[in-house]
Amino acid sequence: MAGVIVLALAVVPLAVVGLALRLPRSPGSFDDPLGEAASTARWRVIGTAVGVTTSGLLLFWDPVGRGPMLAAPAFSLSLLMGILLGESRISAPAGRTRTASLEVRRLTNYLPRRLTSWVAIALGYLVLLLAITTVIGSSDDVGRAGRALVLTCGSDLTQSRGPWPGSFYSIPLLVAVLGGLVAAGMALRGIVQRPREGVDQADDDQRRARSVHDVIAGLGVLIAVPLAGVTTLSAMALSGLSCRPPAWTALFAVVSLSIPLVCGLVLWCVGALLAPRAALGADREALLK
Repeated sequence: MAGVIVLALAVVPLAVVGLALRLPRSPGSFDDPLGEAASTARWRVIGTAVGVTTSGLLLFWDPVGRGPMLAAPAFSLSLLMGILLGESRISAPAGRTRTASLEVRRLTNYLPRRLTSWVAIALGYLVLLLAITTVIGSSDDVGRAGRALVLTCGSDLTQSRGPWPGSFYSIPLLVAVLGGLVAAGMALRGIVQRPREGVDQADDDQRRARSVHDVIAGLGVLIAVPLAGVTTLSAMALSGLSCRPPAWTALFAVVSLSIPLVCGLVLWCVGALLAPRAALGADREALLK
């Protein structure tokens, strides 16, 4: 059952997006930028609603914690799917009068650099930390691989602490993160390559930048929320071992010190997802004037 859920989280959003990209687009118009904006907003709302529902259901699945661990990736995957579906429905303008441009749009022109850098660092840290926790994890008392941290301190003393983010948690989490990275890559490619929306290029570029901003923030939630859980579980388990070797003590110090930074990144990404909503309303008012 767990494998089916994890596979669905990674594959279903990508399959839905792939199908949507093959559907014919309705003709666009230079005179209706608000219609395109409303359409993309609707898809984002749908993606958000699906994400909230899915993550809420996952919170009650699996009493040993894999459901809550996958709740944030499920929400982010749904949000990214909504963004990509909305962007993919924007079509080239229709009509007798059309224009062409020799411009080359690049993703780097739209990326929020600081947020992107921190999300990339968090991704690298998550992968490295999960590799370490997987290697040193052991089976728990009922045989679930990687769910405990066991340390033999001497001939007559063995300590075991858990839950530990070993392979029992790390493998499904990495699969979900990989699916999120693929979905984010598809979304970013769709945002950059979609046709121009309206005649105001500055406004269109601003909308693309906000869409890219949302994708990076959604990816940040997908990475940072599970990372907060992994660092917290690691610190709690390591703190309970009285005879830690120096390498494990160093790991304990690193994960403990990183918890506030990771939680700060979570708040930053959530705030980044919420902040553009007011800007979108202001842009709509400006277009109506």
